[in-house]
Amino acid sequence: MNERSSPDLRLPGFSAAWQSLRAGDAFGQRRTRGEAGLPIYAVTIDRGMVRRDSLEREIAANASDEDNLRARAGDIVYNMMRMWQGAFGRAPEDCMVSPAYVVLSARKGHSARFFNHWFKQPRALYWLWAYSYGLTNDRLRLYYRDFARVPIRVPEFEEQERIADVLDALDARIQALEHRAETLVRFKEGTMQKLFSEQLRFDPPGGGAYDDWVDIRLGDVADFSKGRGVSRDDVVTDGLTPCIRYGELYTTYGETIRDVVSRTNADPRGLVLSQAGDVIVPASGEDPLEMASAACVTLDGIALGGDLNIIRSSLDGVFLAYLLRSAKRREIARLAQGYSVVHLYGHHLKSLKIRAPAQLEEQRRIAAFLRAIDEKIALVRHQASSTRTYKAALAARLLV
Repeated sequence: MNERSSPDLRLPGFSAAWQSLRAGDAFGQRRTRGEAGLPIYAVTIDRGMVRRDSLEREIAANASDEDNLRARAGDIVYNMMRMWQGAFGRAPEDCMVSPAYVVLSARKGHSARFFNHWFKQPRALYWLWAYSYGLTNDRLRLYYRDFARVPIRVPEFEEQERIADVLDALDARIQALEHRAETLVRFKEGTMQKLFSEQLRFDPPGGGAYDDWVDIRLGDVADFSKGRGVSRDDVVTDGLTPCIRYGELYTTYGETIRDVVSRTNADPRGLVLSQAGDVIVPASGEDPLEMASAACVTLDGIALGGDLNIIRSSLDGVFLAYLLRSAKRREIARLAQGYSVVHLYGHHLKSLKIRAPAQLEEQRRIAAFLRAIDEKIALVRHQASSTRTYKAALAARLLV
């Protein structure tokens, strides 16, 4: 692996050469026993340290408080078997951790916040892997005595702290954006519940009130058909015809499809093409609850692949897609047939009873409102992703 003696980018006010040290020069091992009453934390690869009782999976907790290790707020704790994959984190408070972990206490002149970013760099992960011992990757372990021999290159303490300030600020920005996106998702779910139960109604722009909602059997207001063709092998990057395959409803699209990601050169004579406003629903899947992954195709001429149900109705398509995905999700799951693979056909959907606004204008206003929330969620998630990419690029230039 190529070595660099200094980073590509230095923060203003710093020019001193970085020192070559060993990790043991920067961290000692804390072996203090746990104390009753302290919270127990676990180390994860993607979220650092989290309270163990917040994890969904069951974790054996046989160790007594005295057998656990104590970590001080700010210590770095790592999983001996997964450190080379990035399983470490900074303790957010005084806590206890499993005796299978290693607790690192930063020595004077070294910033744990700085190393919390340094350990995530590809070069650092390479060294942490290289100093782990075991016959296979699954059996690798990084004991403290080997960790202490890992080569590191560090600036003076003030520069460590300044770099940590910059990267911590970006982490805080990412966390805030992710929290905002989660809040918007919960707001959308709550709003849909109120809208589709008629607790929340729109008023007409000119005043007054819209007519009462009506009960409808879907088969009375819609025609049903199936898509055709467009296998995985038919999808090409430079195809002439945009297309949608049923699996993409689970992985790529939400309730509204305005941009299509796949294309095909399959013979158009063998394809079924969309009309703007069509609602498509998967005809097969593994989870009955996912069979309600409806989406409205807002474009004409999109090739709709096999295993897609096509609903062409007098209702607003976007409204119908939101309704099927939320309020009708469990009813659609009950209509699906099968065990390991479940199927859903047009004759199942024909029998579905729904309740909808009598006037198309109210359907469209509901659809537009929910779509605006989805656009906001997508924007916030994009901002989080862009900030994450920017931070990774900046860290690669600030650290060696």
